[in-house]
Amino acid sequence: MKFKHHLILFTLTLFVLASCAPLEPIPQSLSATIAEIENDVQIKRAVESPFEKAIINDKVDVNNQIKTNEDSRSRVDLSSGTVIRIAPNSLFILEENHGNEDNLLTRIKIITGKVWIVLNGGSLEVETPSGLAGVRGSYMSTGYDPESGAVRITCLEGQCAAENENGAVSFTAGEAADLPANGASPVKGEMTDAEYRMWAENVPEAETLLPSEAFATITPTASAPEPTSTPHLTSTPQPQLGSCTVNGEYLYIRSCASSSCDTLGYAEKDAQLELTTAPTEDGWMSILFEGEAGWVNENFCE
Repeated sequence: MKFKHHLILFTLTLFVLASCAPLEPIPQSLSATIAEIENDVQIKRAVESPFEKAIINDKVDVNNQIKTNEDSRSRVDLSSGTVIRIAPNSLFILEENHGNEDNLLTRIKIITGKVWIVLNGGSLEVETPSGLAGVRGSYMSTGYDPESGAVRITCLEGQCAAENENGAVSFTAGEAADLPANGASPVKGEMTDAEYRMWAENVPEAETLLPSEAFATITPTASAPEPTSTPHLTSTPQPQLGSCTVNGEYLYIRSCASSSCDTLGYAEKDAQLELTTAPTEDGWMSILFEGEAGWVNENFCE
């Protein structure tokens, strides 16, 4: 009986010790700092705190918000070596940033605007109201327009993914995906010339991955054939229909009159687009975009 009593006591002691031991290692927090600022960039350090002017080397903690205004850009560097570049008129929250040598995870949430990710190990997830974008060991951009609800993701290099409640797609270098505002399954396609140019203009870290054409088309001499074709296409509709002005941060140009159609590229805020048809019953208008026909909705181009 005495031996049985000691055995029970020993078993209980092991149980208590086991219950106190962590089941898995606690992930190590990573640090993040603001490395570049162009014009007006702001940071919000707590939910109840106001936005304040950001400065170089400001620490970005989990749940902090970073906001760029018109004509403003910023770069946030993570201690893992990952770089996040932020477009004008953007707002995002750093939701998670932790890991160890085997498992690095960063998660951000875009409220509005666009970010470019240069990932250095591990994985990074971008949450938007229309779905989730993910990248592992590669270069990815994610843009969300709260007016249209559409999300556009480009994968310059490596492995990327997009998903919502109705499906998921994986894509790789030179490909892109759309998360439709209506919740339909993600649609995979190809990156446009305009998107390559955006990478070239905003992400110097990606220079070695970009085709030379991406840099050539930034200059006015890159599109020599267009002057001969554009007047021919615009001569008829221009006097009759005129143009519309993009009223959001940027507007996706579709290949047909639906938000689920392929994306030809996008026009930035205040850009003027030449109209070739009057609006349909659903509000879609045909316009000229880089010398070819495209479609936009009149709600976002007035």
